[in-house]
Amino acid sequence: GGAEIKFKPVISAQEDMLIYPRLMVTPSHVIVPWDPSLTKYELELTASGGDGSYSWRSNNISVVTVSQSGVVKCNKLGDTSVIVSMPRNPAIRASSRIDVLPPSHIEILSHILEAPVHKPIILHIVLYADTADENGNLKRVHFTHCQEIQFKVEISNANFYQNVTDHTKPLGKACATVAVAGRMLGTSKVKISYKSGSVLLEASTVVASFSPVEVMHPEKKITVLALGTSRHIVWKGGPRVWQGRPAEHKRSVTSDSPVVMVEEVTSSTPSEFYVYSVMCKELGESNVILTIKNSASNGNFKHTESSSCVKVICAKPRFISFSPEIPPNSTCPYSTDSSRIVALSYEPIKVLVTITDHKGRVFDNATSLHIDWTLSSKSLGYIQYEGVVILEDKKEYNYLIPLEHYQYIHPKNRTGTLTVEGTVVNYRLQLLSRLMIVPEHPVFGILNDLKEIINPVISNSLIIVLVNASFVTPDRATVFNHPNNKVVLKVSQGSGFYKVYQSSLDIAEVRYDDSSKSVEVIPKTDGHLQLTLFDLCLSYKSPVVEIEVLKVGSILVEMVEKVQRGNTIIATVWLYDSVDNALAVANSELLELRPHVENSLVTIHRMPIDSSDGKVMFEITGVELGTTSITFTSGYGEREIRSQPQALQVFPPLRLIPQDITLAVGAVFQVTPTGGPQPDCSMEYTTSDASVAKVTSAGLVETQRIGDMSVTGIAVGYLKSTGGKIVYSKDSVNIHVIHLEGVKIHSPLMKLKAGCKMPVWATGVPEKLTPLILGSIQPSLVFKWSTSVPDIVELQDLFHATGVEVPDRDRLSMRVVALKPGRVTVHLNVTMKATKYGSVVDFSDHLDLEIFEELRVVKPLHYKASTLLVAPFTHTYLRTNKDSVSEVKYSVMGSPEAGWSITQNTALTSNTPVVTINRAGLVMSHGALGSATVLVNSVEEFGLSQTLPVNIEVKPVHYIMLNVKTKLHLGPSRVISALPRGMDLDLVVTYHDDTGEVFAATRTDINMQQNRIDNVKVVRGEVNGTLLVKLVNYGSTVLKVWDKITPKVSQDYVKLRVDHLITPTKTELTVGDVACFSMPLLDARGESGQWTSASPDVLLMESPAGVARALRPGRALVKYALSDTITTSTLVQVFPVQAIVFLPLNGRNLTNWGSFSVPLLLMSEHDSIDKSTNLLAHDNHCPSSSFAPLPHQLPFDC
Repeated sequence: GGAEIKFKPVISAQEDMLIYPRLMVTPSHVIVPWDPSLTKYELELTASGGDGSYSWRSNNISVVTVSQSGVVKCNKLGDTSVIVSMPRNPAIRASSRIDVLPPSHIEILSHILEAPVHKPIILHIVLYADTADENGNLKRVHFTHCQEIQFKVEISNANFYQNVTDHTKPLGKACATVAVAGRMLGTSKVKISYKSGSVLLEASTVVASFSPVEVMHPEKKITVLALGTSRHIVWKGGPRVWQGRPAEHKRSVTSDSPVVMVEEVTSSTPSEFYVYSVMCKELGESNVILTIKNSASNGNFKHTESSSCVKVICAKPRFISFSPEIPPNSTCPYSTDSSRIVALSYEPIKVLVTITDHKGRVFDNATSLHIDWTLSSKSLGYIQYEGVVILEDKKEYNYLIPLEHYQYIHPKNRTGTLTVEGTVVNYRLQLLSRLMIVPEHPVFGILNDLKEIINPVISNSLIIVLVNASFVTPDRATVFNHPNNKVVLKVSQGSGFYKVYQSSLDIAEVRYDDSSKSVEVIPKTDGHLQLTLFDLCLSYKSPVVEIEVLKVGSILVEMVEKVQRGNTIIATVWLYDSVDNALAVANSELLELRPHVENSLVTIHRMPIDSSDGKVMFEITGVELGTTSITFTSGYGEREIRSQPQALQVFPPLRLIPQDITLAVGAVFQVTPTGGPQPDCSMEYTTSDASVAKVTSAGLVETQRIGDMSVTGIAVGYLKSTGGKIVYSKDSVNIHVIHLEGVKIHSPLMKLKAGCKMPVWATGVPEKLTPLILGSIQPSLVFKWSTSVPDIVELQDLFHATGVEVPDRDRLSMRVVALKPGRVTVHLNVTMKATKYGSVVDFSDHLDLEIFEELRVVKPLHYKASTLLVAPFTHTYLRTNKDSVSEVKYSVMGSPEAGWSITQNTALTSNTPVVTINRAGLVMSHGALGSATVLVNSVEEFGLSQTLPVNIEVKPVHYIMLNVKTKLHLGPSRVISALPRGMDLDLVVTYHDDTGEVFAATRTDINMQQNRIDNVKVVRGEVNGTLLVKLVNYGSTVLKVWDKITPKVSQDYVKLRVDHLITPTKTELTVGDVACFSMPLLDARGESGQWTSASPDVLLMESPAGVARALRPGRALVKYALSDTITTSTLVQVFPVQAIVFLPLNGRNLTNWGSFSVPLLLMSEHDSIDKSTNLLAHDNHCPSSSFAPLPHQLPFDC
């Protein structure tokens, strides 16, 4: 009921106000989890409105603190508010509630849980807390922020992985996200867990990865079809059906145009492919789209889908073309648009047909078209499918893939040119009628230049040249390996396009020449080459050509290994190919055969060649002595082949020594070959008259009667290749056989100084019958030597001091020992025993000698003088007993410089010294004869000086004499008349002057000759003037020794007889025999040597003293060794027991008391009937007293 009262005047006031947008904080309510493991949990609040300047504060800083930028940091469990205000007007403010709560539950939102491979699947994580409402009841609230919480992610499938780089923003109630992805198709369980203290929260879900939907066929996602034709379209991929939720998996196919009809192609078996059949009902284009998705019934679950599109073109044909079928990877030069091809006349020809529209797009299916086919000659072939074209397709899984259109032409096995023409004239109307399809009119119509619709001509042709399979002539060929050689092979028929395959690229260079249709083969190396001519355009069995490329694989040289100097031999060089067949080359220049000689010892020339049989001949002439090597080489570089080096010895002509020899009847003489090939050749000997003399294989001539004849020696060898004998060289000697008419004594001196010794020997009459001949006569001549006055001279044989009693038959030479002065006559009586050629003949001769006394000083009584005898041009050392203890000087008396110069003394000239001597005491004689005195002066340390004069006389050598150095020791009462086989005999040659005195120093050039060289071997010793004689075989040998340097060529002779000195002499034993071997030679201590058996299983040496027992049949070599140089041996043959003979009891009676021995005898078939014991010993004496064998050693059982 009041009334309005108006103030007059009107009361008014005015104030300026700033109006800002409302101040707000987002988010207005924040719930965050409390996680003690985090050092801080921060979140950012955003203020809006006001003047843009803000001040922040927390109502409870123990729960949260806030920075002036709005960043909130949680400190502990609890709740509070964060207030933001304007500093200009703090009353203007806004707040956000912050709850810090412990998590109590976790879950994963059902959102998009599948994605393509390698695309992230985002898991949205909802974290809850339990808190009380206004009424005190618990309620579950979700956290607004938890992205900083470290969740544990566990993925069951290893093909899935966590994408830690993805930070997608959470959706809905989710406060955090986790991204996982699959490496390949599949599903996986993902478990998200969170643990804080004793609280463990877990949630899990299943994720899946899939491939996007993609078009498998057609690969280009576009297909062209003719009206009324169809094809399969194939997709794969897309989301997969979720387990337990198949109804949510949706698949749909759509077409944006009615020109095609789409139908699903079902299969009775599960398949990963989606197959639909599309058929063209009208001309036009359509996009056919397949979509696959999973539609979730859960509102939170978002569906995923994938789709792919194929463009289908229903077109009219405009062009047709033909091409041959070319296999994959073919190198045939035909192009697909080639109008001319080559084909086999006996195999069906598959012609590929390509149909395109006006844009050149190839039809995948054009089988609804009607095509007229014509051939230029029906005699050459026929069409298999009239009026149509065939589509070849390939079935894969549950769908078909169209490949290519084709038509077959069947040739009639005749060669020629055939033209095939094909024209597209219409559709196959009956086919379209069944499909209720009405074709366009006019069919295949196009606009001409006048814009009128006309029927185009769709036609093309293909020319086919019908041929047979190719062949090569010749199909076998050989060619010599030389770069200038070439073989040409002609190729006929086939396509004309080839590739030549070689079994080896190393053997030859092969080229195919298109212009000449031929194959050229140029050899590179030898071997078997197989050429295969592969047709690049036709399929048939490729022709094969066998090529043998031959080079000189080996060179074999046939030639003797030795040629006499001045003679010529023929070398045959055989050339072989790589497979060891003789190589015949018509053009010999291609062989490039040449010899290589190591040196100039031979000359070699090639003979006129005829290599048709694979050999080349060379003449080789020996020019100089020596050994060379010849190699034959063919080719150069890599083709070079060398023969094995052929060693060739150029040897001097064979010579038999002596060239002319006179022998007595009954003499034995061995001719010695010199020169000839060495060392591996054999000598053969022949005689011109065997009745005069026989000759052995060793060249030993045994005379039979008087006469003249010749002995020819031939040096022979054998060819390694054939084994045939070849004569290297030959020579002949003339032999004269005469009667021995008498003998003479030869002596180097007629006057001999008392106390000296000289050799004498018997020589024959005529003088040509030397001691070498006399000593070899068989039966042996008997030489009886005697002296008229035995006390003036003594006759000794060479072995006088050794204990060997040389029989008269071997006393060819003797030693005259002058005992005292006087005249004496030496007598020799020689008896020739009766033979079938004559009766006993006696020859005699005598020698008058004068023995003179040496000039010497007899008063005063104690005068001592000695002379050193040396020969000219020699040297010797003087040595005294003071050389090592005092200073010794040497000089020649009368020299101007003591100790160095010479004296002439009694030299015959005034310019030539007799001797010189140096400080070392080396005395050297020169050409002057005479005598000199050498003074030897010795000065003692205490000053005593002594001088010794030494007289030296230089004289010529007058004769030489052999002396035995070897010492032989014989057992008691043992006598030997020969030397044992196997012993080495040392001989010393002494040199004497014209009085018989021995030289202290001479020059030597000792030479030896034997009447035969098979029994003893004589070599020069290590010391000058010594000989080593090896007694190697039984028999007698006459040895001649001479020195060429001595003025009169002095000589000496000795007859050596080697015999079997081992007893028992019987070398055939019976098993069970006991042999007691003995030998008269002893060592220097008078003891026997050591006996050994080389075969103790045959002959057991039970004692080194020589007691041996025969154990079993066989052979055994028994050796006796006194020292390293004195050994001998005998070969024993042991035979098996043939019989056991009981010997007579000789009056003994068998009693029943004690033991009774019955003697028995073991006999072999070689024992004589007079054998009386199984003990074989010298004089029945054996050095062992017991011969009882062990029972197992007896060769019989009782």
